[in-house]
Amino acid sequence: MATKLLLIDNDVTLCTTLKGLLTQKGYQVEAAPNGASGLQKAYLFHPDAIILDIELPDMDGWEVCRRIREMADTPIILHTRLGSGEDMLKGLGLGVDHYIVKPVTGQEVAAHIQAVLRRVSRHNAANGKLNFAFDSMLIDYYKREVTVGGRRIDLTPTEFRLLSCLAQYSGRVLSHEFLISNVWGPEYNPNEADHVRLYVSRLRRKMKRGQPKTDLISTEWGLGYRLG
Repeated sequence: MATKLLLIDNDVTLCTTLKGLLTQKGYQVEAAPNGASGLQKAYLFHPDAIILDIELPDMDGWEVCRRIREMADTPIILHTRLGSGEDMLKGLGLGVDHYIVKPVTGQEVAAHIQAVLRRVSRHNAANGKLNFAFDSMLIDYYKREVTVGGRRIDLTPTEFRLLSCLAQYSGRVLSHEFLISNVWGPEYNPNEADHVRLYVSRLRRKMKRGQPKTDLISTEWGLGYRLG
C-alpha cells in the first residue's frame, strides 16, 4: 500500500507541483487549501505524514497542529516561510517532527519527507519488542502508550521517540548530539541542544504527573541525559 501524504497549504500552484512530484515517487497524495478542510482530510484520509503551512486563510497552522495532535500522532512537517528560531521552537513545542523553510525545491521537500519517514520507520523497527519497564514507568511499544505510576502519560510522537531512545540505551549517558541524530535525524544541526533541553523538560513535566517525587531522567551536566 502506498504511503499517504496530506498537503495543507493555500498555495494552489505549489500544492499542484508537489502533488505531481510526490505522486511520481509513489506516494498517495491529498491536498487541502485551508485548515478546516485539512483537519477533515486528516481525519478521513489517515495520512502517514502531514506537510503543513503556518499561514493559512482560515486558521493558522499552529492551531491546525494542535488539533491534529489531539486526535493523532501522525508526523507533521512544517513547510513555511516563517523560519525564525522562535518559530522553530514553537513548532517543536507543539510536537512538530520536522521544519522546512521556504523557498525550497520540490525535490528538496521530497527528500525531507523521505528522511522523516525513514526515521519513523527505523524507530518502529528498533522498538520491535513489546514493552520496556523501569521503576514505575512502562512503555508499551505495540500500543505506543506510556504509563507512570499506573497513570497514562500522553506524549507527542517526538516525545515518544525521545523517551524510547533513552529507554533503548537505558543506563547510558546520551549526549545532545547523539539524541539529535537519533531522534530528530542527521539532517538536524547537531549543536541544536535547545531542542533536546526543551523536550526533556516537557517529558519530565509530564512524567511527574504519574510520579511527582521522582525524576526518572537524570541530567549528567556537560554530558547529556540518562534513563536508569
